Amino acid sequence: MADFFSKVILTQMSSESCSPEESLQYITSILPQLEKYIQNSLTRPPVCTSEDVLLMKVVHNALRCSSHRELSVRLLSTFKDSSTTDFLIRLLHTSERNSSETENNKVIEACVELLEHLHVCMPSFILQLQGLIFTLEKTVEKTPKLSRLTHRILSVKEAVKRSMEFTQRKKTTSTEYVDKRKPPDDFRNLPIFPRKEDIFPEQRPFLRKIIRNGKYEDLEHYLDVQFRLFREDCLTQLRSGIQEYIQERTAGNNNIRRLESSRIYHNVRILFRETSLDDILHVLQLDQNTYKNIDWNNTKRLLHGSLVCLSFDHFETFLFATIMRADTNVLSVRGLFKVKVNQTENELEDCILGRLYTMIESTALFEAYRHGLEKLKSIGAGKLAFEKFFVNCETEIRKTDYFEKGPVFDFSSITHRRLVKIRRYGERYERVKQYRDWPSSEELHMNPIQYEAFKAALTNEFCLIQGPPGTGKSYLGIQIVKTLLANTECWSRDRTSPILMICFTNHALDQFLESIVDSVDTAFKSRIVRVGGRSGNKVIEDITLKKRCDRVPKKNRLLELNFLQNMISKYKKMISQQNFTIVNNDYLRQYIHFPSQNFTNEEEKTLFRWLNVDKRSVLDSASNNNRKKRKTKINEYLEVENNLLPNNRYENWFYQLTSSVDESEHQDPRIQDSPVLNFGMNILQTWRALAVDNSVKEDKKFLEQVELVIDDILRNINLENTMTAFEAGFYETQNLWELPLPNRWKLYRFWQSQFYRKILSNIENFKISYNEILENYRQEIFNNEYRVLERAALIAMTTTGAAKYQNMLKILRPRIVIIDEAAEVLEAHIVASLPSSCEHLIMIGDHKQLEPKPAVFELAQKYHLSLSFFERMIRNGISHHCLLKQHRMRPEISSLVKEIYPGLHDAENVKEYENVSGIASNMEAVKHCAKHDCHVVTHVDDIVTLMTKFISHINAK
Repeated sequence: MADFFSKVILTQMSSESCSPEESLQYITSILPQLEKYIQNSLTRPPVCTSEDVLLMKVVHNALRCSSHRELSVRLLSTFKDSSTTDFLIRLLHTSERNSSETENNKVIEACVELLEHLHVCMPSFILQLQGLIFTLEKTVEKTPKLSRLTHRILSVKEAVKRSMEFTQRKKTTSTEYVDKRKPPDDFRNLPIFPRKEDIFPEQRPFLRKIIRNGKYEDLEHYLDVQFRLFREDCLTQLRSGIQEYIQERTAGNNNIRRLESSRIYHNVRILFRETSLDDILHVLQLDQNTYKNIDWNNTKRLLHGSLVCLSFDHFETFLFATIMRADTNVLSVRGLFKVKVNQTENELEDCILGRLYTMIESTALFEAYRHGLEKLKSIGAGKLAFEKFFVNCETEIRKTDYFEKGPVFDFSSITHRRLVKIRRYGERYERVKQYRDWPSSEELHMNPIQYEAFKAALTNEFCLIQGPPGTGKSYLGIQIVKTLLANTECWSRDRTSPILMICFTNHALDQFLESIVDSVDTAFKSRIVRVGGRSGNKVIEDITLKKRCDRVPKKNRLLELNFLQNMISKYKKMISQQNFTIVNNDYLRQYIHFPSQNFTNEEEKTLFRWLNVDKRSVLDSASNNNRKKRKTKINEYLEVENNLLPNNRYENWFYQLTSSVDESEHQDPRIQDSPVLNFGMNILQTWRALAVDNSVKEDKKFLEQVELVIDDILRNINLENTMTAFEAGFYETQNLWELPLPNRWKLYRFWQSQFYRKILSNIENFKISYNEILENYRQEIFNNEYRVLERAALIAMTTTGAAKYQNMLKILRPRIVIIDEAAEVLEAHIVASLPSSCEHLIMIGDHKQLEPKPAVFELAQKYHLSLSFFERMIRNGISHHCLLKQHRMRPEISSLVKEIYPGLHDAENVKEYENVSGIASNMEAVKHCAKHDCHVVTHVDDIVTLMTKFISHINAK
């Protein structure tokens, strides 16, 4: 004490005989010593000394001086610093047990006096004293004799609240234009995958801004705005890439190696189709010059779920596909990967195989958008949880239903730092029935502001917790989850439901989940499930859904699917050749009722001879004809047939190539897209054979007559008039060889129509069987996953996973949802991941650190797409809890952000950091004038790199 000021003088100045003016003049004369004393006090064990009490008495008396305002302001300026706030809070916590009742009361009265004067004289700094206000409020509650001070504290507290609301209103009262246009169509009718009109739109897409301040008209208005912006963010880069490619080609650049917003690949070949339990996949191969020059272990190219567009004619026509399997080892060795083509079977041409394509890949990960867009389309009236906040921007927050019914909370997992365990029936445990009986912030190992946020998270239906850097938001989130897990009987009393834990990225989710796993006992770990197969964390691996589920048999299903697809392919090939093929009697006999007794395998009694289409009949007809030459349709049919021919001449070789590096689920999963068929007479083949026959082609006029006969046959095959079933039934009992030729053709066309009708029916039946196998497989997986998830107390997944598992979540009906790093997530992701059953939503984040990152900068700038739901709620005045005591940054660094976070103050530990070796100051500002280029290492990057290496070298020694 003597090192700072005289205790004797301090005693005199704190006595009742000393005037306020004298106390003020004295205390302001020793302000430097006072500041050092406070700093020193924070380094010693927390205890209230007699000197502390004397000092507060002097301050209390000094503040009663009505003159010398300048001196009063100087004194108050000392107490606006964060360290003095910590000093006062420690003093209040310790004076009760270290001082007499009278002295304790004097300390409390001095703090209240100081608080009021700071409010009046320095209102801009009052926000930094929220921790002191909270501590004073709790301290006075425990001291009945000082109840008269309660209204004074509440008055300042209300003033702080009004100040915060006024600050918020200033941010939100700026005039904002609200787009009142009505959408041109129902957003639910827009497809998830892009269409040609999305790539080459005639006009700009219909988009409306996110409303930053105020509410939406209704749910439909809200969903329409979110869906269209979200979809546009997904598609813009692909559209820009395709349009840029076309512009470069138009400008004469035929060697396009790079696109501004997308990735381009030349000479990509579609090798073949194969059966999989993800439906039909196409196997593609990159050009060798491409895949050999990419480091596949360190790239984000061709990620699972990425969207690609392929075209063989410079995007006059194109098809879309999503990456399904792209193993880095296979890509590096052979450049092979598998995609699922989006076009339906009817839209997809058989001739896509074997061709060389230009492929453009979007850098916006389609998988992250796809399930979210589907979820947004599915939300109907009354199905959006917390619609009152999302749509109407209401600010009133109710208590959770289960808290209103009087929960019994057990805090022992935090107060005693125990592992959370499964509660046995009848087991006794520490429980708190009344809100006022909760453990103190010290007992819960939290600072006062964390404590307030903790209580709000457990009891309010909607809670926003803002955590500036180093303030312990992750720690607080873990304590919230631990408490909820330890009290499952409170919030799942009437129905069993898990807690749903959501993060935007796999890394953040695993990091949070790892701390939770470390907080529960071995038995409880079985009730924590991590959904999603992309976790790289070994600790998390054992609790993944994939690891917990029974294995679903695949091999036999794949064999069945492959057989069905090959049959479908075979029958489709028949259908495609019906305009120029006459079905032989053996095939007709297999599929329809057919009077086969009229036909045999003898040459004179075949169906072809009966119709006069065999080679001898054609030549005889040509010899007996002397018709004038006319234009025939043979060439048109030849062109149709040519388009049906397989482009992939080296399919077997390609398959052997892929099999050597990519093991399939069974021996050969390929679908025979071009099966060799011999189900009848191909009239075009007959024509080609006759056209090169020396005995025919040497006589030009005779060749012309042969051409006319072939044309007549093709015309007869394709005429629409046939016999009726009654007529056919009558003639079939007769000697068919006595029928005139026109009637023969009419009867054949009846048989032909019956045959192809049967073929089409078989195709549909095979498709039904195919879909049933897939559906049964998916249902078995769903059932296995459900058996695991229904027993879970905590389910953790990414936002994409939550949207993907929306059907499962509808059944599980999670009541509590916790979203970490919520301020970094696009609002559409939040909506898509939120189950309609949610009754309690806790969001943790900090909108002042990182905001959501849309793929398209223009949508962030012009349409506010980078505005998170977290920030939008705060902008609209909803109550939130901001943590203000930071434990990470040096004071020199934290001082840079205190203007961003009013009230942020430093914990004691950051003041004890050692100085950084090797440099003059712990914080240095580097000035440079080098022009920034995002594609090269900048001048300042070089400086920082060298500094880092230097400091690491010094500290290593």
